Amino acid sequence: GVSLYVETDFVPPFKPEKPGDIAVYLPASPDGKAVQLKKGDKTVHTYEFTVPKDGRYHFMFHAVAEKHGDLHSEAALDDDAFEPFGHLLWTHPVWAPVAPGNKFGNTLRFWDFKAGERHVLKIRSAEAAIAYDGVVMTDNPGSFEPR
Repeated sequence: GVSLYVETDFVPPFKPEKPGDIAVYLPASPDGKAVQLKKGDKTVHTYEFTVPKDGRYHFMFHAVAEKHGDLHSEAALDDDAFEPFGHLLWTHPVWAPVAPGNKFGNTLRFWDFKAGERHVLKIRSAEAAIAYDGVVMTDNPGSFEPR
C-alpha cells in the first residue's frame, strides 16, 4: 500500500452523518467557542448526555492541533478514572476518536448505551495545544472519517 498526503482547502462538513445514523452533538462550550486543551492544564471539560436509542456508540471530537501528528489527551466516562487516548490531528479541523485507554491515534472504542440513561464524558489536557469545537456520540463513526 501507498499513502499519499495532499494539502487542500477542503473542509469536511461539521455534521456529516448519513440518513439513518444516530449522532448526538454536544457543543464544546456553552458560548459555542472552541475549548483549548494544553499540557498541564487541570481544567476538566464535562459533557452530560443521553442517547435516543439503545446501541453501540463511539465518541468523536472535532479538533485541530497547532501541529499535525499523533497526539494524546485524557478522557473518562462516568466514574471511570482518566485514561490517555491517542488521536491523529491536523492543522485543519477533523473528527477524531475520543477513546480513553487507546494509546494509538484514530483507534475506535465503543460503549453500549441504553436510551435515556444519563452519562458524563470528561476530557482534559493534551500534550500539545489542541482546540475542539464539538463532541459527538454516534453509532456510525465511518460517517466522520477524515477524507
